[in-house]
Amino acid sequence: MAVSYKNVSATVGGRAYVATSLTINNSVAYSPFNRLGERGIWRANAPVASSLSLSAFLTEGNDFTAFITDKLKTTKYDIGGKDAYLTSLSIQGDAQSPVTLDLQFNGPEAFGVTTTSPSTTSATVALGILTAIGGMPSSANYTFSYTLTKNYGQFLTRGGSAQTFYLTGGEEKLTIEGEGTTALTSPCPAQKTLSLSFKKCGAAGAGEISVEDGNVTEYSSSVEAGNIVKNTITVVKTF
Repeated sequence: MAVSYKNVSATVGGRAYVATSLTINNSVAYSPFNRLGERGIWRANAPVASSLSLSAFLTEGNDFTAFITDKLKTTKYDIGGKDAYLTSLSIQGDAQSPVTLDLQFNGPEAFGVTTTSPSTTSATVALGILTAIGGMPSSANYTFSYTLTKNYGQFLTRGGSAQTFYLTGGEEKLTIEGEGTTALTSPCPAQKTLSLSFKKCGAAGAGEISVEDGNVTEYSSSVEAGNIVKNTITVVKTF
């Protein structure tokens, strides 16, 4: 059964977040079977499967950088004293608005998360500041979207009570769309490095993202009214 919260403080993966939304779903797979003299008996036919979704405004680099650093590892994170594995991370926004962060975890045990509702923590949110783009001209009025996904295999040892996770691969993807006066150059060779940095409102930096030598999967330039050139580029890197 899923339990959802709005505007709460919660500690997930060792970090304290002011979550605009938080959903926890703990479930056990049951199946019915009959036994002589007893009908409608249910039994668990698989371990507990748990998932957690968290959405928040980005406030610190530590909100996401550790997850990206560990992207090539099968890393256990703590959620209410239980093991959790990051399955996806998404950061998106634009130059003028607060940056949003979404996290998704799965795990082999029931998550128990202590929350404070409503949140009493004041958060200084981050804005998106475009710093360096390989092969893309300077832009204004831009939007960006970064996604990291991790895929896992699972196995259950004989007599074990919980499944063990192991990383089988993943992908990171960064898309930037902006307006400028210069069109994109042809992405040849078809690999580019894109990077973003984030700054708190009126304060210090709040972390950076860089996709090194990603494969270009989309690039386009189109002229809008007033000779404004709208440029879009997407790079993807798998592991």
